[in-house]
Amino acid sequence: MHFYKNIYYLYAAIFFRKLIFAYAIERLFALERGMTVQLVVYAEIIYAITIILLGVPAGIFADKFGRKHLIILGLVFTVFEFGVLIFAHNFWFFALSALVAGLGGSFKNTTWNAMLYDSLLACGKQADFEKTLGRMRAVGFIAALVSGLLGGFLAQQFGFTFNYWLSTGSAFMALLFTLKLSEPPKHAQHHVEDKASIREIISAAYTFFKSHPDVFRMLVHVALIASVVNYMDEFWQVYLNDIAFPLVLFGVVSAGLTLIQMPGALLASKLLNRFSHQTLIIAASIIVTVGILWAAFAQHATGILGMAAVCFAIALIEPVAAGYLHHRADPAARATIESVENMIHFVFIIALGLVFGYLSTQYSIFTGFWVLGFVAAFGCLVYVVIKRSKNICY
Repeated sequence: MHFYKNIYYLYAAIFFRKLIFAYAIERLFALERGMTVQLVVYAEIIYAITIILLGVPAGIFADKFGRKHLIILGLVFTVFEFGVLIFAHNFWFFALSALVAGLGGSFKNTTWNAMLYDSLLACGKQADFEKTLGRMRAVGFIAALVSGLLGGFLAQQFGFTFNYWLSTGSAFMALLFTLKLSEPPKHAQHHVEDKASIREIISAAYTFFKSHPDVFRMLVHVALIASVVNYMDEFWQVYLNDIAFPLVLFGVVSAGLTLIQMPGALLASKLLNRFSHQTLIIAASIIVTVGILWAAFAQHATGILGMAAVCFAIALIEPVAAGYLHHRADPAARATIESVENMIHFVFIIALGLVFGYLSTQYSIFTGFWVLGFVAAFGCLVYVVIKRSKNICY
């Protein structure tokens, strides 16, 4: 049970990792520093390319040498990411921050769930993965709620830059807690050989996807839906700004969009007692589609309701999809397998971002939201049709 302490350290780390006051005003900060929607998307693409190039190698490294070092290194880059933005006054600083954020994301995003699953596995508690991940997401939402509520107020009182100083401090606190993690033993990972070569890890990941096409299809679909939600999440502030929503209430909206995610994350494990992973993913994807299309159509404060529905649904999808993957993943390549999902996600981020950024800049943010909604709708339709044609029960 010694490794169960990892769960508590991960709880603490994710609290501070999500206690980011800058998120309440980050796009307004970028616009104030001379960025446009299209330039912000270019920075997102730099971030995405970095993840694509380094995500899978980072997963292989984690499977070969352990999760802890990758998580720590990822948070070191996160601290640097916010530090760079404090002094950003042109695109190149934002580009550097995006590059650093990509390095951090490559290292920590592909290993976080693997560390959680293997720590539970070491204690014989792997069946609690979805429940624990849901609770961990809820802790992150609480932190985001606090920072969201205070973010708009602090920015109005002390300026946007103050929020970035606070966010740098929060990232540093998250780093300190990850230093206390213990690497789960190899014998807890289904007796995976400690000397497994990188080639064997890659082979294990390839064999897994070849023998589990349903998992691969699910990963592609979830990656597409997550990329759609990513741009809604990145630009809801611009949406509110364009409908003349009061700045002082941005923090309240940020907190609300965060708060609505908590029941989604916490309900995931309970709903799995009645519905399959696939059924929940499809249902939540449809909610995402309808929510974004409503926001695009409303172009009014009521569009926030659509975005709230999207936030609820994506919070439900995350632990369900992660559980569907990790309960089936080859323990020899757990982080590598998840890094493939990450890579697919960021390929979609780049492709969708080019279209979304161009149309949002040339026309309006509402046009961009229409694009997001139609892409999500197309993704749902294709996924359902393919699953029916493969006669897979969901």
